Amino acid sequence: MGKESEFCEIAKATRRIIYNVSDEGIVERGFFRSDFMSGVGSGLLVYMDFRFFLLTARHNLDRMYPEEMRNESHVWVPKEFSPKFSGLQDFLMARRVWYIGELIDAERETFDPQDIALIEFFPPVGPQDLPENFVKVSGDDDFLKEEEFYEGQILSCFGYPESSNYYDNIEGDPIYNQSTAFNLSVVVGSFTGDAVGGTMVVDESHNEVNGMSGGGVFFLGDDVGEGKLAGIVSCGGGGFIRFVPAFMFNDALLRYRDARCEVIDQASNLTEYATERYDSWLKILCEMAGKDEDYKRSLGLFTPQD
Repeated sequence: MGKESEFCEIAKATRRIIYNVSDEGIVERGFFRSDFMSGVGSGLLVYMDFRFFLLTARHNLDRMYPEEMRNESHVWVPKEFSPKFSGLQDFLMARRVWYIGELIDAERETFDPQDIALIEFFPPVGPQDLPENFVKVSGDDDFLKEEEFYEGQILSCFGYPESSNYYDNIEGDPIYNQSTAFNLSVVVGSFTGDAVGGTMVVDESHNEVNGMSGGGVFFLGDDVGEGKLAGIVSCGGGGFIRFVPAFMFNDALLRYRDARCEVIDQASNLTEYATERYDSWLKILCEMAGKDEDYKRSLGLFTPQD
C-alpha cells in the first residue's frame, strides 16, 4: 500500500460521535425515532476480537444525555466515512462502553492517561451493514512504541472539529427535523519532548481543533508500510495537541474485557458475551455480500484452505 493510499485509509477510519434523544420511546410511539441530535467528538473505528469498536477519548462520553433523557439507542456513529441518512442501517449502534483507561496506571501533568474509552457496537445485521473503512488491531506491532518517537517527528491527527461540523434545524419536513455536516480535518504537526509527554506542535488554534478529541494520531512512517497508531487526541490549544501515546494504552486495549463495562443499550443483555460467535456470523455476511479475500483477511476470517 502506497503512502497516499495508506493516508486515505486511516482518514476514512475516523468517525464522529452523535448523541440523540426522543420525546417518546418505542413503546409509546410504536417505532423508533430520534427527535434531536447533538454533540461533538471523534474516534477511530477499530476491529478486533471479531467486533467493531470506537476507540475514543473518555471525556467525549461526558456529552451523553442523562439517563432519564436517553432513548433506546442514544449513541450513534456513522457506518461509513461518507455517511448517508437514509435509515438506521447507516449507523453503527453503540452497545457497551469499556472504560479501558481505568486499567492504565500512570500520571502525567500535560494530559490524563486514563482519558481513553472503547465503545463496542452491535454486530452488523445484514451484508449491507459491513463497514468498509476501519483499523484492524491484532497486537503490539500495530502501535508506535515508546522508543520509536523522536524530536521533530511528523505526526498527523484526524478528527471532526465542532466549528465545521454543525447542526441545523429543518422546519416543515415530515421525515427529517435536523441536518448536520461531516467535515473531517487533518492536522499535521511535529512531535516534541519525551515520548511519555504526548505532545505535538501545530499551527491550529483551540477553536480549530475543538471536537477532534478522540481522533487518532498516526506516524505514517519514513518508508512505505510503516504507518502506526501513535496515540489518541486528548486536548489541544495554544499551538499544541496533547495525546495519550498508544504504548500507554495498547495493553489495556487488547485486554479490554478486564475493564469496567457499562451497558448503554439494554438489547445487549439478550445474549451472553462469552458465548457470542461473531466470527461465524461475519463469515456468513461476507459470503452474502460477495466480499473478496482481502476484506475477509482484514476481518481475520480468510485462511488459505478457504
